[in-house]
Amino acid sequence: MFANFIYFIVSLLIYATYQPSTQTNFGLLETLLLFFGLILLFAAYTRSQFQRLLTDRLTNDIRWLDYRFQSLLTRQSIMALILYAIGIYGLSLPSFLLEVPLFTKVSTLAALLFMTLFVFYLTIVWFCAYEVNQKLFALDISRKSYIWSQVTFSIPVLLPYLIISGVEDLINALPSSAAKDLLASPAGQLIYFLFFVGILVVIAPSMLRIIWRCKPLESGEMRDRIERLCSRAGIAYANILDWPIFGGRMITAGVMGFVKQFRYLLVTRALLHS
Repeated sequence: MFANFIYFIVSLLIYATYQPSTQTNFGLLETLLLFFGLILLFAAYTRSQFQRLLTDRLTNDIRWLDYRFQSLLTRQSIMALILYAIGIYGLSLPSFLLEVPLFTKVSTLAALLFMTLFVFYLTIVWFCAYEVNQKLFALDISRKSYIWSQVTFSIPVLLPYLIISGVEDLINALPSSAAKDLLASPAGQLIYFLFFVGILVVIAPSMLRIIWRCKPLESGEMRDRIERLCSRAGIAYANILDWPIFGGRMITAGVMGFVKQFRYLLVTRALLHS
């Protein structure tokens, strides 16, 4: 699951490095046919691969099946990334947005659109993987929750880029101002970037706490044990949170936040139960 971070970073690089042009590789109709045709082929192939693994589950060792499942999930996620790159560079999809004034004036909307497209490709993989995941690991979680947990877990990669890009669009939309003039220079862009990254590093944990729907861990033996351990280790934090990722059924934990006033310890129910 943590590999999703890498996939989203690469997808951002693919989009950010493409330079739209009025010259496209194919016409609009040809592009649409190829675009939807590739999606259908990818979806059909992905489903067939996971269904094949599902039929083999009764005749193989569970550890070997887990290895095959994770390998297949990785392979199809990389294929989703390749399909996304084909759409950007091969089909010139961003270039078609040059004809839409809204996307040229607000570049963040175009970025959000194509990040959503990549999420859609990955959602096809997660949709097909769900049934196998349930059969192998017997997790009591709905398909919707499984996919949504995958999506929300990856949001931290996209959030800083979208916020920084969105604020830049707002500044550029204003009449002539000192901030707009500052952004026009390379040094100004560097200062702007470092300033907002510094702010996001501090406040992002509080934002993610809301996005991940985390709640304070209730008082009791488990919270007391964690508090005593942190006290002995000299670790300060804002709160200990119940992390409901995958319905809380994944055995994992995490820490987020560099500043103690915005630092949170995350634990899942499955970890506490184990």
